[in-house]
Amino acid sequence: MSTMSETRGAQKRILVVDDRPEVLNSVNYILHGLYSVQVAKNTLKAFGTLHDEHVDLILLDVQMPGMDGVEFLSYIRDHDYYPEEPVPVIIISADASKELLTKSAAYGIKGFIKKPIEPDILKAKIAAVFEGAKDEPAEDGQ
Repeated sequence: MSTMSETRGAQKRILVVDDRPEVLNSVNYILHGLYSVQVAKNTLKAFGTLHDEHVDLILLDVQMPGMDGVEFLSYIRDHDYYPEEPVPVIIISADASKELLTKSAAYGIKGFIKKPIEPDILKAKIAAVFEGAKDEPAEDGQ
């Protein structure tokens, strides 16, 4: 777990879980100054962050070594992390298959972003979640 942006006032906290450093760095660059970005290079580190800190949104890769993103999502939902209101999750993945979208949707994801990440799409999907808009995963992954 590492903090890559300063927390300022009521700035929303976003946890980015991805095993690729270039994705973590890219997302941090895109969101710098807009949100407080926490990064985790695997699900074990993500569990530590969720245990130690409150986050307002998770950007979650699916294909990672060890526990994959869908298993992680299943675990946090089944074990009532933030039981008062489940933390919103946006999946980020190069895999935009119907199977993945269906499996992820079963856990109440708020959106899907296909890699490579387009900065405007990332910002818009995050804003939609924080504004309370219902963002269903599109079949094209965007």
